[in-house]
Amino acid sequence: MTWQVVWVAVAALLVLALAIYSAASLFRGLVRQQARERELLFHLAQGHDTREVAASMFLSPHTVQDHLKSVFAKTGTRSRRLLLARALGGSAATSV
Repeated sequence: MTWQVVWVAVAALLVLALAIYSAASLFRGLVRQQARERELLFHLAQGHDTREVAASMFLSPHTVQDHLKSVFAKTGTRSRRLLLARALGGSAATSV
């Protein structure tokens, strides 16, 4: 084997390890979520905006934003789009 082949194999293993670590971190974050945070994710997955989520959950839009911030912190995400991509099995590399 040439050093290039070894380098590519090592790089591929590193990428795989990072993907597994990222998925495990996200899973730990999702498991720690409270019931209202899971409900929030359900509404976001249906495409609802903050006002629609608030009305559906009988909350103020500010409380919805607080729940969303908590989910972001637990999952290590910073946008709804990335959160949903990861939660629904999309690319962990997607960024917004």
